[in-house]
Amino acid sequence: MASGLRAVGMGAQVDELEVGYAFYPPYWRRGLATEATLACIDLAERELQRTSLVAITAPDNAGSQRVLTKAGFAYERDFSLDGNVCLMFRYRTPVA
Repeated sequence: MASGLRAVGMGAQVDELEVGYAFYPPYWRRGLATEATLACIDLAERELQRTSLVAITAPDNAGSQRVLTKAGFAYERDFSLDGNVCLMFRYRTPVA
């Protein structure tokens, strides 16, 4: 099991902060990925003053897509990563 934040380059000198997580199947459907994602959002906003985060998932990974949308991410676009189609989701800090 792992979760965290990492800096990624998304081309054309755009640096993004990516939320990522991976859990073994016995830990799926327990809310752990959602909890980890929300903690990463909190850390990025509070400690790193980031207002935008990305997350990447496979098109057929409906579980991860549900986690991301529950955490406030929205689908942004398809893109190719190492020859594979991936989906990019983006979180933006709500404006107060």
